[in-house]
Amino acid sequence: MDTERYDTIRFEDRKFPFVAGHSSGNSRTQALLHEAIEIKYYIAGTSTLSVNSRTITASAGDIVIINPYEIHQNIRSERGDGEYLLLILGLDLLSGENGVNLRQKLIYEGIRFENHIRNAPYLPQLAEHIYEEYTNKAESWQCVVTALLTAFFQLLLRSYTAEGKSRAVDQSVFRYYSVLEPALQEIHNSYGNKLTVDDLARTCNISKFHFCRIFRQVTGQTVMEYTNQYRLRVADVLLRDTADSVEEIAAACGFASESYFCTCYKQQNGCTPMQKRAIYLKK
Repeated sequence: MDTERYDTIRFEDRKFPFVAGHSSGNSRTQALLHEAIEIKYYIAGTSTLSVNSRTITASAGDIVIINPYEIHQNIRSERGDGEYLLLILGLDLLSGENGVNLRQKLIYEGIRFENHIRNAPYLPQLAEHIYEEYTNKAESWQCVVTALLTAFFQLLLRSYTAEGKSRAVDQSVFRYYSVLEPALQEIHNSYGNKLTVDDLARTCNISKFHFCRIFRQVTGQTVMEYTNQYRLRVADVLLRDTADSVEEIAAACGFASESYFCTCYKQQNGCTPMQKRAIYLKK
């Protein structure tokens, strides 16, 4: 299974854009960005991952949904070694008669599924059945997988859409995702280094003005807002999962000083890093 970078997922059968696999690990992975939908059903252990700069810790029984064009990656964690079933499908797989038009729902209407789902009835069993059908490839397996996926997404639409709606995505934004990908990759993979707007714009081979404009259009944030938010999400994981000092975490996450890190952290979380660590230790 190929789950590389933006728009590079290669389905074995282009007429049936679906792939499934079994994965595990708690090591850091490259940031990914693509149009396909990912479903991760955790069957053992614990994993920490980032989805659009939101940190999620998933455990056995949880389901993580990655909507189209959401930047995601696993984050190194010492809390466990998560094991999950991975289902990836193209937006047009279920668009036939009696199916679910995911492109219409997620792209044109702006609906988003909840990223982290716990204690969901039926969904884990459906995910397991889908994986088994894909793995065994018995007679008419594609028809069965289509039916099971249709039921899965109908249940998601009924009970697990995110509050409110994202704005429907302007078609021009799709082009901007690929333009911005080098900078997004740089932020997610090199957040511990000094990052400047000028340098990030250069990685995309566009002017600083154009870069800043389309970055806000795509992410809803300025470049530095997005970068610092991501750094703080990673810092939160390190506070929870390591014994590193606040000074060490600040340096590892690319903050110029411990005091600046503490100021930014308190602004975002309403408490200091040490206060948050104390909360984690009590759990």
